[in-house]
Amino acid sequence: MEEESGRGREGGGLSERACRILAGADVGVAGGALVLFWLTFAARMQGEYWWSKWNVAGAVFYGERVYGMGWGRASLAGAAVLLLVYAVLGVLFSFLARPRGVVFNAMAGLTVALLWHQAGVWLFWPKWGPGVAFYLHPVVMLPANVVFGLALVRFGPRFRSVALILGAAEWAAEFRPAAPAEPPLPEPPPLPAAIWEEASGEAETGAATGRDAGPEGPPDVEEKRPDENNPGADRTRDC
Repeated sequence: MEEESGRGREGGGLSERACRILAGADVGVAGGALVLFWLTFAARMQGEYWWSKWNVAGAVFYGERVYGMGWGRASLAGAAVLLLVYAVLGVLFSFLARPRGVVFNAMAGLTVALLWHQAGVWLFWPKWGPGVAFYLHPVVMLPANVVFGLALVRFGPRFRSVALILGAAEWAAEFRPAAPAEPPLPEPPPLPAAIWEEASGEAETGAATGRDAGPEGPPDVEEKRPDENNPGADRTRDC
């Protein structure tokens, strides 16, 4: 197991475990951003300021002062804390997820999200600060955590992308797409009918005249005979 999870340390790239952590943090932060969006929407639906639940999450740093603070550092601190928490959840999920398998990753992501939901209700929110459990009520956080769990389905594509870019070649090569097969060469177009007719006509003409299709022989030379009536004509022509 140790050799499998740490593959690629000697190849000049990141190991499989490091790529899993990066991909898990990536999908965790993306899911945390969806949680922040939902908290903003829920605050507006309850007639509160849109940043109110972000402020409440910042109570871990500012305590009870967050209830009298407007938009500002408490809001940013609360948003950062929530993103960090969900990034850690994404990293934990990365050790359970599969590089391929949407159904398995969806079920595992929802399981992790619901376990975190119960842990937040029973352990974290009551100790986070006074009033946090009221603003981050289970009715508000359950849809947010379900959305987060579904967002973890992106782990497979993100892990394969990170592996191809940063992973060592000896283990990341299995995630490279196969090269497309070369298409077969097209067949030559058929000759026009006129060319076929001309070629067949020449063959028939050659067969009728009895000549071969090969090169012709030397021309016949007519033999010269002396003129019997004027025998001196040839001599005169020779001179």
